[in-house]
Amino acid sequence: MNFLKNFFKEKPAKITRSEIIYDHIFSLTSGEDCGLCSPPMKAQVALDELRRYFLGDSWYVSMPENTEQVNTEIVFDIERLYSGDKKSFDKLKSNYIRLEKI
Repeated sequence: MNFLKNFFKEKPAKITRSEIIYDHIFSLTSGEDCGLCSPPMKAQVALDELRRYFLGDSWYVSMPENTEQVNTEIVFDIERLYSGDKKSFDKLKSNYIRLEKI
């Protein structure tokens, strides 16, 4: 009988990875209800989150630069580390090497 009681007990809800990510991203927004659309997020907050996700919490800039200059470094490092198309990267690299020789 105890087996049946335990079997029919309500099981705790399993939290999925998607729910954790959604809660984290939602915490970065204004929190307003936009119906079916996503709530707005400030551009700087979005870029900082992409920096954290792609470059890690330990990424930093050692030069005393303003926010816009740091944003350039973030975009550069993300694109440098996560270039999607290997063929276009190889072509870009070969063009760069040719320019260095000039």
